[in-house]
Amino acid sequence: PAKRPTMEAVLLRLTALAGTQAPKTTFSMLSPSDAEYAELHRLVVGGRLAEHGIRINVLGIQKVDNPVQNAALEASTKRLGSRSSRRRLLHGTANAEEVAKTRFRLPETKNDSGEYVRAGTALRLQHGAAIYLTSAASKAAQFVFASSEGRSPLGTIIVVDTELGNTREMKDPDPKLDNRTISLTAKHNSVFCPRDDGDSYMVYDPAQTAVRYLVFFRTTRLASVESVLRSVRTNGCERAPAQVQRPANAEEFSAAKAHLLQRRDQYFVALPAAECYEHLSTISVFCRNWPSHSAVRN
Repeated sequence: PAKRPTMEAVLLRLTALAGTQAPKTTFSMLSPSDAEYAELHRLVVGGRLAEHGIRINVLGIQKVDNPVQNAALEASTKRLGSRSSRRRLLHGTANAEEVAKTRFRLPETKNDSGEYVRAGTALRLQHGAAIYLTSAASKAAQFVFASSEGRSPLGTIIVVDTELGNTREMKDPDPKLDNRTISLTAKHNSVFCPRDDGDSYMVYDPAQTAVRYLVFFRTTRLASVESVLRSVRTNGCERAPAQVQRPANAEEFSAAKAHLLQRRDQYFVALPAAECYEHLSTISVFCRNWPSHSAVRN
């Protein structure tokens, strides 16, 4: 049977027949004073997981309006009807601006081993040829670095409105999945994979996505509790306070606090009460006799 044209292709064809140019994508910077900016800032900075060992510093946010993507997403939602389920998710890639201007592209080429490849590199996709999205900004940031040649702390995270529809939950990888098994017309329209290092979502049709924002960021790597203590022991006390990453959960927080407080003769540890854990972004560790904090004896 003939392959059904995508919504993007239909829209582009109609504009060509009308003798007009395809609608252009527009970009506009948000002001940090905007409520919209604050909401997105919380989405990204609040989506940092301790497992990734980084802090995300937002440098700027650009709003994206891509009429072709918008029309395709609206058509997908209408097509799913009562099964529609939209969610705002994140995607990390070194090609963020190109994706915003055009669309997400599914890998199509395979090597002799049956693995999908792009630019000659095997992709090793755990859930097949899909658009991979996440709810964790730090996980998206890692994919930015993985898809770029260098390890620059600067990058861009894409904020994507996604039509998930009826989601299939999977805990084990299945590299054979593609848009023949997960699609707008199939029983399941997307895949959800719960993970300790950030939940993943996969859709197999670009028409289920529309780029809404580009978030420009810088990352700061955070040390573990053990590495900070080791550094203090090695370098002595004439040093600035060390910032330690937020433990992954309340149990790890309590363990880290106990571990540090056992050494209260060496260090002053600025730790909040356990009930404040959810508001904690970092732990501050000071040498007890570091000049600026020598008077603190709690």
